[in-house]
Amino acid sequence: MLQARGLVEDIARHQGSDKKELWAKIYPTIKIGLIEAEIPEQPLCSEFCQRDGSAILERCRAPCLLGFERCPSHNNSTLASSAPHVEEVERFLDHEGNTYFVDTQNNVRDKTGILRGIVEDDVFFVFKVDAQ
Repeated sequence: MLQARGLVEDIARHQGSDKKELWAKIYPTIKIGLIEAEIPEQPLCSEFCQRDGSAILERCRAPCLLGFERCPSHNNSTLASSAPHVEEVERFLDHEGNTYFVDTQNNVRDKTGILRGIVEDDVFFVFKVDAQ
């Protein structure tokens, strides 16, 4: 638009006419196509990390910069250190609303990773905890 306006002013000067009148006639005919850029969906980090002091590893899910597969906090980590052996666990809530995780050996742990009981025949057995 700036180049078009400069050209119109130059033409008006050479013709000896008013540049505002010439611009008013030419402006409606100017068509500038907008650039259609396809912006990809922002990927999320898939590295494992611990959150809120929990012993349970979760996926980071922080947004990644375009062109990277990891978030800035995991971008400098090596593949060997950032890909720990991850065991699949099942999450459940007890009658009081506490969250527990059951591993493949039926051990039950709380969110801090402390062993709290076992599961046998779909029954959760809580280990007795003595208050000290």
